[in-house]
Amino acid sequence: MTVTNIFTFEKNNNFYDISIHLQNYRAILRDLFYLKSRHKLLKKEFDRYHKELFNYHESLIKTHAGITIKKDIKLTSVEDPNMNDIKQKIHYIEAKILVLDNDFLSGYHIQNDKKNMINTFIIEIDESIPVALAGQSNLQHKNKKGRKSSFPVYLSIFPSSNKTVFIYSLKNRYKNKMDELMLSVNHPLKYLSFIESWLIYGSDTWFINESYLNSFSKIKKNKILSDLYDLNKYPTDCLEYSLFDELRVKLLKSEKNIDSKLFKIENRKLSYFTD
Repeated sequence: MTVTNIFTFEKNNNFYDISIHLQNYRAILRDLFYLKSRHKLLKKEFDRYHKELFNYHESLIKTHAGITIKKDIKLTSVEDPNMNDIKQKIHYIEAKILVLDNDFLSGYHIQNDKKNMINTFIIEIDESIPVALAGQSNLQHKNKKGRKSSFPVYLSIFPSSNKTVFIYSLKNRYKNKMDELMLSVNHPLKYLSFIESWLIYGSDTWFINESYLNSFSKIKKNKILSDLYDLNKYPTDCLEYSLFDELRVKLLKSEKNIDSKLFKIENRKLSYFTD
């Protein structure tokens, strides 16, 4: 697969170029294209199956009319578990499209509604994380009264040999919640844990270095695959194990003044698959 550098931040390798806000916009359009294409295919499948099912039951009525059923019976509608399953898939995709339209796409095209405009910001760390990502997830926020709510965010991750750049996009209306979340993960180990949780409990459109993935044990790979299907957790939920062991070990050794509780939590993740 060939990726064309079409934005100036890509051509100049400058992540602080004004065009950076278009990176997640590109990811949004990619997801929107996929969802609309999938929606179109499911609608065709639904119509085809509905017609086939209707004709089948209609033929049964004609065959048995006047024998086991009345002659004047007319079939008006028909459905079965397969049709209901397709309907659920269609409704799910329609809901996802609505989120992209209302919470993201519209925010790129307005100029006089600050609350609903898209806010894009960058976090850069001086460590290389062997994963690239461009996708959307919901983050969970808890207010002072303990009430939980969620809000959608797009994240792109660009790794290089000596740093990793994280590009976040969300509506301005959620900025305060996002600021609180970023403040809660301002320690390098906490931020690493947050990114690992995003990969498992958030967007699944990420690509990990193949040689790094091959270094994982079979048990670890199976656990990752299993957790990817857990739809009840958010990236704000702490992952029990470590994805990036080498970086975690490095941070545990190099970071000074680590809280003892944080050290125990993060260090325990390294032995999750060996205990």
